Amino acid sequence: MVNVYIDDSGTAPSQRIAIASALIIPAIRIRRLETEWSNFCTKYEISDFHSSECVSRNPKKQFAGWDDIKVNKALSRVGQITKKYGVRAFSYAVKKTDYDDLMPEKWKDFAGKHHYTWAIKHVLRLLRDWDASTNPNNPVEYFFDWQEGEPRKEIERMMSHEEIVRPGKYEEHYSFSKRAEIPALQCTDLLAWSSFSRARHFFENTPMNEHAERVYIDFRDHRNQSWLT
Repeated sequence: MVNVYIDDSGTAPSQRIAIASALIIPAIRIRRLETEWSNFCTKYEISDFHSSECVSRNPKKQFAGWDDIKVNKALSRVGQITKKYGVRAFSYAVKKTDYDDLMPEKWKDFAGKHHYTWAIKHVLRLLRDWDASTNPNNPVEYFFDWQEGEPRKEIERMMSHEEIVRPGKYEEHYSFSKRAEIPALQCTDLLAWSSFSRARHFFENTPMNEHAERVYIDFRDHRNQSWLT
């Protein structure tokens, strides 16, 4: 069995790009990951990890007062854990204006009114391709970062649509969890955050945050550039 952890970035209305990222971790590795993650949090005296809050050293969060050296070391350690336990990673970016301009309004009831839903749909396609070639006939469980209201309902409708394509693969095989409670989702957060910075650079020529660029290159080059799509 494998677990797939899916996180978002850029879903705030003020952002122009939305990201869905997925991290695949064999279920048998989860307990070891959680033990290693607990040691990491104890060492850095934090309850959980959040990439943007760490890098910005949010004064209202537990990363206030950190210096560049500590931020770099923490990001590096999270990256190491992510690569150690994750066997594959996928990210998909949606430029919101493109989606809004090109997607007919009448189709959005099916495709999704939220850009993140469209990104998830494509990540699931990438996951299906990987599953068919690498993990055929073995169960997959999906863990989404917590959503509420209409965004959550839209993801649930999308998963019902996917169930029609692959019966028995999606319904009752996914759940929503709070990132702060799931170490694997906190690893996926780093993947989504760095991929978001890369997408902004690609679509808008926005200079990448130096921390995000370092993390992204590390993920991109892992296993001879075969780990992250």
